[in-house]
Amino acid sequence: MIAFLTLALLAGPLIATDSPQVGEEERKVTVEGICWCWVYFPSTAKPGDWFPVRVRLKALREMDFIVSVRVIHGWGRFSDWDKVIDTHLGIFDEAKGTTAVKIPEDVETGPIYIWLDIGYSDINHYTKKGGEYYYVSDGWILTGPYVRGITP
Repeated sequence: MIAFLTLALLAGPLIATDSPQVGEEERKVTVEGICWCWVYFPSTAKPGDWFPVRVRLKALREMDFIVSVRVIHGWGRFSDWDKVIDTHLGIFDEAKGTTAVKIPEDVETGPIYIWLDIGYSDINHYTKKGGEYYYVSDGWILTGPYVRGITP
């Protein structure tokens, strides 16, 4: 019983407190030993709609983080990168950010993709190029809803 209570108390900070809202999908990605990241977006989308993307990041160690999102739709249309999180987090601290992209009225039929980039850095995690230090970066392409648009 004591072991269970100890485990429950230690696991408390690790349990996600957010969840998808009605009509949203959730994807979770992990940078092993660095962070967990949840991405929430609508389960449906139509031409002319706004497509919101919510991001929640939980640090598994103290570091600096930059999280950016780009939405891909139609036949190779890309939104600009939007930096949704840019902060320093302590162990088990969280940060949240949101963005939204307008789906064009003339979008081609096909899926929406969310391109997620997580940059992180501390004294042991960085890249160096030409004498300059940069964040380490991991990226994912997440599949979103299918849009029925125009088909050329």
